[in-house]
Amino acid sequence: NGVTFLKGCNVILPIQYLHYSPEYWDQPYAFKPSRFSPEGKEGRNPLSHIPFGWGPRSCIGMRFALMEAKACLVSILRKYRFERSPDTQVPLKFKLGILHLPVNGIFLKVKDK
Repeated sequence: NGVTFLKGCNVILPIQYLHYSPEYWDQPYAFKPSRFSPEGKEGRNPLSHIPFGWGPRSCIGMRFALMEAKACLVSILRKYRFERSPDTQVPLKFKLGILHLPVNGIFLKVKDK
């Protein structure tokens, strides 16, 4: 689009702004896991969600990280049950920056199954 970068300059892209852009997402702050189903991905720009980067410089550990995250989640969910604490703000309000964090944190009660 006519933008020129000098050789050797650093470019930092705030990915969270892309991940929460109303241009690509209907209700960008709503929790909708169906967005990532095969049907939800149809017709969507594939670069509208790139948590591990994209192209030749994307994260080489992406597949391992996803597999490890799923294995950890399954082992935790088999042993424990999570409940929202009354201290958790509903709905969550977020502060934007390098990280996308809830303003007042998230508080959970962890119980044995």
